[in-house]
Amino acid sequence: MLFRSKEIAENELFIALPGEKTHGAKFAQEALNKGAKAVLTDSIGAELIDQNSIPVLVANEVQNIAGEISAYIYENPSQKMDVFGITGTNGKTTTTANLAKIIEWGTDEGVSTSQFGANMTSGIAAALSSSPQHRYVVLECDEMYLPQVDTALRPRAVVLLNLSRDQLHRTGEVRKVAALWHDHFSTRSDTTLVIDRDDPFLEFAASQAAAVTRVSFGGRRHPDAATCPACGQILDWSTGDYHCSCGLGSAAADVHGVAGLTGPQRNLVLAVTAARLLGAQLDN
Repeated sequence: MLFRSKEIAENELFIALPGEKTHGAKFAQEALNKGAKAVLTDSIGAELIDQNSIPVLVANEVQNIAGEISAYIYENPSQKMDVFGITGTNGKTTTTANLAKIIEWGTDEGVSTSQFGANMTSGIAAALSSSPQHRYVVLECDEMYLPQVDTALRPRAVVLLNLSRDQLHRTGEVRKVAALWHDHFSTRSDTTLVIDRDDPFLEFAASQAAAVTRVSFGGRRHPDAATCPACGQILDWSTGDYHCSCGLGSAAADVHGVAGLTGPQRNLVLAVTAARLLGAQLDN
């Protein structure tokens, strides 16, 4: 199952979603030429596809349906494994490797994990099917795939590292990614989010989630967050931290990290925090 037509291989399902500028259904023919066997899309996408050339499955909530199909295909792995997800703009691959090592050290057990930044469905499927299979699984996940992967795998925890404009060509506007996560996790009750609460986009994304562990590093101004991602008002950064009259920024931190850390250092603290959720025995 893949969202990107260029990555489709023989006998796979192509998932065609509406995009910021164009609908993914416009790439259905490319996916068909590469061996796709069917397309899953919404009603608008179905009108853009020649249904005489390829089977078309139509659904209202395409991403949720895709997640449920993935769970079936991968035999509900979360029922047999403790899955941890890592996502964000920067630092996914390094943090995934770090968390896998931390869990190994803290539990004396092996860990199955993503390799070399393979963070879309094919790479995640490879990690889940790798041998030997371990109880603990740490997966790097592309930002746009997170709702599908979370629905399919039901991870124990997802670490949200950061959101910034560094890769707009790939993920679209930062606020749209934050809104995608916000809408998804507002309906989920069995995944704990571990976030850097100093990032207002992550705080908004997690604001309606059932379980959140917030880590603060003393506050720092986000270069892309002049206005509130929840309501659009100007954020108050006068104290070095953000506050909005709508309430964003009022949630207290559960874990306090050292101020002034670099991005990679903050990501490492988030990884350690996630490992402690499963009771990993770590030295302070």
